[in-house]
Amino acid sequence: MFHPDLTHLARLFLAELLRKNAPNGVQRVLQTLQHFERFLHDRFRFRREPRTFTVEDLTVEVIAAYAVASAKLSSKGMHPQVLRRFYRWGFRRKMPGFREGVLTALNAIQYTRALSGHIVRMAHPTKGAFTWEEEQLIKIRLREGRGRSGDRAIVATFQRLGIRPEAMIRLRRRHLRWRDFPDGRSYFLDVPKVKQRGGLAKEITVERLIDPFLAELLLEVMGEAGENDLIFHWLGGRAKGNIAAALKHWAADAELMTIRHAPLRGKQEGVDATLPTRLHVFSYRFRRTMATNLAVDGATAEEIAAALDDELTAMAAVYTENSAAFVDVLERTLDRHPDWVLVVRMFLGDIASPLDESHPPVYGGVPHFAGYAEFADIGVIGHCDNPELCHKEPPLDCYQCPHFHATRVHAPHERQLVQIDQELRRCRGRESDRMANLLRPQITAIVELLQILTNSRAGLLVRASANSTRT
Repeated sequence: MFHPDLTHLARLFLAELLRKNAPNGVQRVLQTLQHFERFLHDRFRFRREPRTFTVEDLTVEVIAAYAVASAKLSSKGMHPQVLRRFYRWGFRRKMPGFREGVLTALNAIQYTRALSGHIVRMAHPTKGAFTWEEEQLIKIRLREGRGRSGDRAIVATFQRLGIRPEAMIRLRRRHLRWRDFPDGRSYFLDVPKVKQRGGLAKEITVERLIDPFLAELLLEVMGEAGENDLIFHWLGGRAKGNIAAALKHWAADAELMTIRHAPLRGKQEGVDATLPTRLHVFSYRFRRTMATNLAVDGATAEEIAAALDDELTAMAAVYTENSAAFVDVLERTLDRHPDWVLVVRMFLGDIASPLDESHPPVYGGVPHFAGYAEFADIGVIGHCDNPELCHKEPPLDCYQCPHFHATRVHAPHERQLVQIDQELRRCRGRESDRMANLLRPQITAIVELLQILTNSRAGLLVRASANSTRT
């Protein structure tokens, strides 16, 4: 759909990005432009000839429509933000066709943020951090010498250092060093910084201490390399693909198995069990495992970012704020120490008064849950006093909204809780197990509301009893 002039500008934009950004990031920008071109083809195929979309056609309306179309993707706001970045680049370089009014309007658009950190927060069974048992199994298999030496070296490097694949394929002989101390020899590995701007061109590295076991594996594969300067010399041109293949091959040789979230594939009727399946092993799982362990041990976001070789602490903060151990401890502690509820509140609304009934009602029952017909008559669960257009999803999100005034009747809230519990039971073992984690805040908010209503009713009964006694 792009006019040749627009295609040429896009190439100039990508070429300039390659001078300061990592190749993977530039590739994602290219994929966004290709995705946008496909969107134009689907949208204007009945009204436009191919290769006719120019810079003048890149209007606010088109980009806003593309943002709406991209909202359902996992990347969400990343796609339209790339177009805004491209338009800002063309305007600053005074390219023909780029107008200041359009750029101002684009800067004012609020895009949906891309989904980030969900794998860590939900403890994804195949992409998230390894469990303690899975970690121990990997360590045992490494010590046993399972698999090929080159595959073992790759796994041990990821497991000890948690580095990125881009850094691993750039490791050279000179990066492995050792120093002799009175108590023995210590080994160090200079890991290339692949995310820092200009880090690859200036060959900036960070020194990491490694154990003798990993050093011996690296020295072994370096001896096999001959005169080749690269440590992992056999990876070749498709280095990242070969790393993934090596990890998968070693997991098969080492017979790595797990029983976590492994439902039966056969869908046999009346059978509710799990079977061991092959453990999914790839490079970023080791990074997430190392960061999760650091967060559990009490490391700060700055310390985790330094260990991950990240310039920003945004991703590291996800580990410190959402470590699975903290969530488990908090869940156990809430029942033992009710004072925690004063610190961690999920129900953010208020109890409705007779004056609140003038506001629009909020009806219970979640339409997209199974068995909605059984709960369609829940009725009014409260009222909303938000004067603006609301983007939340009633009725679940209402319990965590300060504009929500919950009704004092227990029955609607109890039935709403029953519907959520029924949906979780339906999804367990059949669909995504993340549903329980996604609905945990709403469940806790409803439980807190019911507790508040119970306590307030008990207080009214006590006061009524005292008044009758005095009478």
